Amino acid sequence: MSQNASESSVQSSEEATPYRFEQLAKANAVLKKTLDILASEPELDTALGHVLCVMTECGSAI
Repeated sequence: MSQNASESSVQSSEEATPYRFEQLAKANAVLKKTLDILASEPELDTALGHVLCVMTECGSAI
């Protein structure tokens, strides 16, 4: 790989980093909400319904 290609790859990776952090933050929020629901809801069917709603809401925001 030439030095220019390597520098270009590093630059595009650095530009993608804020986007990646944003995506990871959203995924973390989904995981936290779903774990909170699973921990607090005694009925599995109800909990899974809530989990699907959270995933749908957060998935459309991504």
